[in-house]
Amino acid sequence: MSFRRAGCLLLAIGIASSVAASPLDITPATLTNGDDGTLFHRVIAVTGGTPPYRVSVKGLPAPLRVLGDGTILGKPKASGAYPLDVAVVDATGIRNESTVLLRVGRR
Repeated sequence: MSFRRAGCLLLAIGIASSVAASPLDITPATLTNGDDGTLFHRVIAVTGGTPPYRVSVKGLPAPLRVLGDGTILGKPKASGAYPLDVAVVDATGIRNESTVLLRVGRR
């Protein structure tokens, strides 16, 4: 293989890696300040990748619910610590998953 061909290959690899989307980051690791019986409104934030993001959450205590943008709403009925399985997909299909701890205190 000639030097010229090797140079073209390196250039092509450099271009491909420079346009790759940045990884998705899910924050915070812990959602706090919720009290049982009071309105809970927190947002799971996502950075990196390509917006818009689609957020899904498993493990929410009833009757809390999550909106597609990562907003968690509702009035938790019981105090405790709840590990939530959070999945995020960006506009290009890049996916990331994380566990976020939800802490609900007593009023």
